[in-house]
Amino acid sequence: MAKPKPKEAILLVVHPLAYQGARRFADWEELVDLLRERLRRTAIELPGSTRLLLLFSFNHPRTALACVTEIFSAIKRRFPRDKHPDAPLPVQIIVHVRRRDGGGEPFLDPNADLWTRLAPGAMHVTSALRYRWEALMADENLPPHHFEQAAPGLFRLEIAEGATITAPRLFPHRHLLHKGSHKPCFYCGMRQHPPGACPSRQLPPQAYALSILGHLPVGEIGDRLHQALSDPKPHIARIKAGVQPQDLRHDANLAVYVGYFDCFRIFQPRFLMAAAFTPGSRWTVACSERLKIDNHNLHLGLDCLRVGNHGRAEELFEKEYGKTAGKHAFALIGLALTALERGRTQDMATYLDRARSMAQTEKERIYAGLLLGRYYLLVAPDYYKAKETAELVRKTRPDCPDSRYLDILVEVQKRVEPHTLEALRKLLRDEPEFFLTAMLDPFLTPVEGFVEEMQHGLLADLQQRADHALGEAKGACEDLAGWLPADDDRLAEQRRTVASLEEERQQHSYYGLLEVESIANGVTQGCQRIVREVLAERRKRLRETIDRYDKLLAYWKQYPYPMFFRRCVHLLHESRTLLTEAQAALEQEKGKEFRRAGELIDQAARLLDAFADKEGAMRWLQAALESGRIFGLRLLGCEIAVGLASVLLFALAPYLPLPNGLARLADDPVLRRQT
Repeated sequence: MAKPKPKEAILLVVHPLAYQGARRFADWEELVDLLRERLRRTAIELPGSTRLLLLFSFNHPRTALACVTEIFSAIKRRFPRDKHPDAPLPVQIIVHVRRRDGGGEPFLDPNADLWTRLAPGAMHVTSALRYRWEALMADENLPPHHFEQAAPGLFRLEIAEGATITAPRLFPHRHLLHKGSHKPCFYCGMRQHPPGACPSRQLPPQAYALSILGHLPVGEIGDRLHQALSDPKPHIARIKAGVQPQDLRHDANLAVYVGYFDCFRIFQPRFLMAAAFTPGSRWTVACSERLKIDNHNLHLGLDCLRVGNHGRAEELFEKEYGKTAGKHAFALIGLALTALERGRTQDMATYLDRARSMAQTEKERIYAGLLLGRYYLLVAPDYYKAKETAELVRKTRPDCPDSRYLDILVEVQKRVEPHTLEALRKLLRDEPEFFLTAMLDPFLTPVEGFVEEMQHGLLADLQQRADHALGEAKGACEDLAGWLPADDDRLAEQRRTVASLEEERQQHSYYGLLEVESIANGVTQGCQRIVREVLAERRKRLRETIDRYDKLLAYWKQYPYPMFFRRCVHLLHESRTLLTEAQAALEQEKGKEFRRAGELIDQAARLLDAFADKEGAMRWLQAALESGRIFGLRLLGCEIAVGLASVLLFALAPYLPLPNGLARLADDPVLRRQT
């Protein structure tokens, strides 16, 4: 499924036909006002929107079409005095995809000529939306439909007879959270119990079910929570008996019920224990598996608060507050929660304000500020104080998602502004946990339609990203198969990961889709990394083979007896040809050419091995010939030396004082002639 890019939006243009409407409906003006008011519950009205041409921004085309269809049905029920009840409403509709800061389209002029070509009551889409329709609606399961050309650049959407376009709601049971006679519970927002009886008070810090909730199919969360809220007694009994993390993993219904309370756990006593006994001064909502219990008063006081022993809890918190080196901010927060459960709400505000002023660390300042902001939102509603408190928390840490969410909650209780809804959209997109929180939070009821439409668009966007990432991962694995042998463990591991991601994708859970996107991107990067590694290894091997060739070539060039090994020159020539082809193949960086390059390098290496096998014989022959040549030269030298000595001897013999016999022998003419 696809969704408009982050900088794009779906534009719904509604053009009421005033003349035809006034003739059919006596209260036509009221009908247009109702249409406009109902659209405002779900979408953002854009600047320039008037009664003559309504302009609204949606996050997904399906929700835009479903919203209009639902409103038209409601209007027909609301205004039965129609002179032509079987005729479509005299309203023209265009749905378009554009940049969020776009404008200038011709249909933004209510008097444009194109409006005369459009049928009233029909849904029309622009060519820009028509072009992306299949991608945007890939997983939407729309009824059978087709398009007809209505005007240049506009297409009429024709839906099968008897079918309509609807948008299933993620959590249609939000009204159950408002059921009850109590004020909204500070700890969870329900009205079924006061804070002192909230089931969340019995939950340990480590009982965290939001991760389980996030891995359930999105449509299943609302159904399971509906069942739990309809009959909460069994789950409350389980919580009182003690809930451990392993219990949540084996009971999805219990996990959903506990997961609801997890959405607001930072306002509950169990989070005070986690914050007080988790090391570190930075704000984090994560709870350590092992808390460092280093304060007896706080620990025992929280335990007394959990069992409802408020008097003893108050004594212990005051004792800790009175210590010179005590955890003063946390002790004051403990006193505030004790005062809340005892009905002393004014004391609660005093304690929280004092805790905020005495806070020494970021964690303490943000924690106290969030609690005080919720106090002014729920316990003693005061928009300006709540707004001021939220702004102070934002100043402490501007990127804190909890403070951003508090600021949004404060704003929507007062009025609904486009920038507030945009801030909520960004928060839900960036912080997965708040996607679940916003889906279940009763305090977003004033903007319930916006939240549903927004989350539908965000979910569609996530599905598109997950599908795209999964497709890229599958393609990367197929590409990797061209680089590695079929039995390579690295290839098998990547394929197993992709197979598990395909199963996860079918679950259609929010956290699962996030994991599919993230892990699939990791698979793609991993496959690309493996390709780079094997390519680098093969290039290294090619360089080593070329170096070996160069050494053998240099040896051959200086070899003095090539005539005895004429085959070697052919081995070197063939090797050079193969290595050149291998180098060209590797430069293409394709799996098929990569394998071919490996084969070429292997062939060249075998030829060089054959040359190397002859190298011993070549060296032996060279040594033998060199030894023979030296022996011959030495022998010739000896013969020359002896001959010269003999000539010299006979030449000088008459002049030398030799013995008589020897002198006569030297003078013998026969001997002289022979010499």
